[in-house]
Amino acid sequence: MTHPLGSDDLVLCSGTIRTAPFDLTVRAASDAGFGGISLYYEEYRTARSSGWSDLDLRTFMDDHGITVAELDGRMDWLPGDTGAPGTGEFVAAAASLGARSITVLETRGRRVGGTLALDDVASAFASVCDRAADHDLLAHIEYFPQSGIPDLGTAFEIVRAAGRGNGGVMVDSWHHLRGMDAGRFDPAFPGESILAVQLGDVAPVPSADLAREMMHHRLLPGTGAGDLAGLVRSLRERGCVAPMEVEVYSDELGALDPFVAARRAMHALREVLTDSAHSSDQDGLRRRGTRPGGQPPP
Repeated sequence: MTHPLGSDDLVLCSGTIRTAPFDLTVRAASDAGFGGISLYYEEYRTARSSGWSDLDLRTFMDDHGITVAELDGRMDWLPGDTGAPGTGEFVAAAASLGARSITVLETRGRRVGGTLALDDVASAFASVCDRAADHDLLAHIEYFPQSGIPDLGTAFEIVRAAGRGNGGVMVDSWHHLRGMDAGRFDPAFPGESILAVQLGDVAPVPSADLAREMMHHRLLPGTGAGDLAGLVRSLRERGCVAPMEVEVYSDELGALDPFVAARRAMHALREVLTDSAHSSDQDGLRRRGTRPGGQPPP
């Protein structure tokens, strides 16, 4: 069996290689050195309808040293939700894959605190967390600009009101940079509430069509205008111990062979993490009043 994913593990989100067939996603991730993948519920259902059993899926991932970080996608969990799998079905699929967590999304643009009352959303999220806990799964809310949960503060309000130990927030750097947060973190925000992190970079100037940019023109980590090394450093210093994932929806990347795209994603992710660790070391030296080699700073 593959090991549980921890803070030192790196994860390839399936959208980075344009949602390839399950076996190709697993093989490309393994070849590039990732320890985990994220999958969409639709990918799981497609694999099952193609003849894979749950045991087949788990065995294939085990043979390639891959674990599912999270099951992603739409789920009917809020009052009035229709047209997507219910919470029980979604959680059961994640559990069958041996996933670490599930992603919880508001995709219809019903604003929390407006169309949706905070208490109702918190109660619904608590129910999701309870179902997930029955299978030792984490549950994290992913906020994004077009969502009714558009920013980190709103997501955390829901998590705090729900009061579940396995519930938290996913930080997707693209959304965090392009959305209301504009890359900023409230100094008081508890990092241990961040249960998942996805990294992708942004162009210097936002597109007039933000939804299209989101799905077609993200950049590999470290190749755009975002301070992703600083973002990672801030999250780690706050106590976030989630694996680091790379998610880049890009027409350019999607046109490549999936193995090539996965290797490029891994290289970019490692460069950002190396820069983040180096910056942390330099900050520590400055706080102690020394330079590398024990010399005082200029």
